[in-house]
Amino acid sequence: MRNKTSLLILLFFLFEIGLAQNFKDKDSLLLVLKTAKNDTNKVKTLHRLTWSILMNNPKEAIIYAREGYTLASELNQDLFKARALNNIGTCLLYSGDFSSAKDTFLLALKIKEKINNKKELSFTINNLGIVYLYLGDLEQSLNYYLKALKIAEELNDKDGMSMTLNNIAMVYENRNDYKNALHYFQEALKYSILIKNTSRIAAGYNNIGIQYRLLGEYGKALSYLYRAIPIQLEIKDNKSLSHTYSNLGEIYMKINQLDSASYFSHKAYELRKEIGDNYGISETLLNIGNIYYLKKDYLNAEKNTLRSASISDSIKFIKNLISCYYNLGKIYNDIGKYKDAAYYFEKTFALKDTLYNEQSSKQIEEMNIRYETEKKDKELILKDAEIAIQQSESKQKGLQMKALIVVLCMILIFVVFILRSYKQKKRANEIISQQKNEVELQKEIIEEKQKEILDSIHYAKRIQQSILPNENYISRSIKKLNKKS
Repeated sequence: MRNKTSLLILLFFLFEIGLAQNFKDKDSLLLVLKTAKNDTNKVKTLHRLTWSILMNNPKEAIIYAREGYTLASELNQDLFKARALNNIGTCLLYSGDFSSAKDTFLLALKIKEKINNKKELSFTINNLGIVYLYLGDLEQSLNYYLKALKIAEELNDKDGMSMTLNNIAMVYENRNDYKNALHYFQEALKYSILIKNTSRIAAGYNNIGIQYRLLGEYGKALSYLYRAIPIQLEIKDNKSLSHTYSNLGEIYMKINQLDSASYFSHKAYELRKEIGDNYGISETLLNIGNIYYLKKDYLNAEKNTLRSASISDSIKFIKNLISCYYNLGKIYNDIGKYKDAAYYFEKTFALKDTLYNEQSSKQIEEMNIRYETEKKDKELILKDAEIAIQQSESKQKGLQMKALIVVLCMILIFVVFILRSYKQKKRANEIISQQKNEVELQKEIIEEKQKEILDSIHYAKRIQQSILPNENYISRSIKKLNKKS
């Protein structure tokens, strides 16, 4: 009972996320659609049409959601594409295809991140939290809810905070951490009251009442459940009201106030019968059978429990069917029909084994889904990493190429400089060599001329010596003259 009530409230919030409040009925929207042009107004009509039938017929709703996505793509309208993907994901979620719903919400998330619309972004992040809750990945579910809460706080979006806090509470409820669940349900209720959202206020009272019931604080549980009733009556939310009546019946049965328990259980049964909730009907008939059993009215206990078992078997509500078989075993044991009692006890244990095997298979399947999901996530991460590495390597290669070009340019400049210097040195050497040769030539010329001069001097001297008397002769002649005088 507890889990089903929470589930319905969770989906109720998801319905509001889709902005489906106050939408026209299906027939009116179909008439509008017939004459609509292929523009954004038609996309909006398809959006409203999707939500008008989603809760009752998700398989039909997804047709309009996909048509909306196709048209939004043709119009190149990213926001409407993202909304259409959100609608498709929600239809898949209602249909029980959680893995496909997750993939679709992730696509919507990428578009919303691209257009940077935080309000819309928070809706899809919340939806991913819901999907992971269904997949049994409570950590990932909580992670997405906390991201959504952060965005809601940044935007001061009290509506978003109310919704997200409620969903966070349900993660803790599924962990059987009822104290933390109670805390977050109470915080969610504060914001629901601030924004005056009556349906959420009623849901908040109901949720808080459930937590107090699970904590064994029945007085407080009754107080909050009673607060929900007038609001649910006012807004004519019979489905939620039936859950509130059923919860009240269970609490009164716990505290042994059987007349009150019977009164609220029968009210829940009538509402569930009216709205055609077979799961709720089978559950309520089991509770009514329990009440009669506690009153030792075994005939009515047997009658209502057998009816519950029949409906549970037809809709494959195995957990409820196990409880029916067990209760029938107790009834027949108390009235002395031991053979019948043994029969139903045996059926109880046999069905428990079947359920255990089914649950094991389901857990294995969920683990496989989680494995494939994580594998896909890792592949995406690896792909992104490879792209980053390729970009880095490309960038590095580009830098290396630039560096190589710079080095080659420097080498070329250096070579040019060396060649130029070599040519200049060679030319200088040639000039010096030429000058040296010229000097040598001039030296030879000078030496030749000097030799010629010396030869001329020597020749003249010889001539002079041949003409002039020698010194001895002159000296003797002077002495002779001196003697004569």
